[in-house]
Amino acid sequence: MTIRIDQITSPELLAEAERRFVDRRATRELAGHGEERAGAAGRIDVAAFLAGGGADVGAPVPIGLLRLRRQYLQSRSLAFSTVARAASTEADVARTIGGFRLELLDEGDAFFVVISPNSDGELPRHLTLIHEERRLSLDIPLGNPIGGVLQMGLDPASDGDRRTIELLRDPRTEIYLS
Repeated sequence: MTIRIDQITSPELLAEAERRFVDRRATRELAGHGEERAGAAGRIDVAAFLAGGGADVGAPVPIGLLRLRRQYLQSRSLAFSTVARAASTEADVARTIGGFRLELLDEGDAFFVVISPNSDGELPRHLTLIHEERRLSLDIPLGNPIGGVLQMGLDPASDGDRRTIELLRDPRTEIYLS
């Protein structure tokens, strides 16, 4: 229903028009930085992004979409950490996320991510990293456990792996395990 200015005759109609305007603007901002674009180029498929895809890897994501993804991830995660409660050295980083322990180990030519199970013996299947200031979100599927823990190797010479290492080292990175 479209409401024209000359049709607003009561405070209720004004409130309804304002709500629709705010909703329309928020939808536009979630889909593309608040800018109208010709065609679908540059738009992010919200459903695909929430499912872990749909955005170019390393490309900035609209801040409103990151907030929506954060809420979605919190609802389906086994554990999440929005603040680092970390013990780290120059080389190694360890974070406790819910009942899980995530460690980033520097072996010189390679890094390893090691995730220990919680007290119930559960292990996550996905690792999601969100850095709001850099407007980055990475969704990393985790493999099968080896010896009761999840292990993943990262190559610092690879751009994608280097970005993952930087995010894991940064205490401002939010970590979601699901």
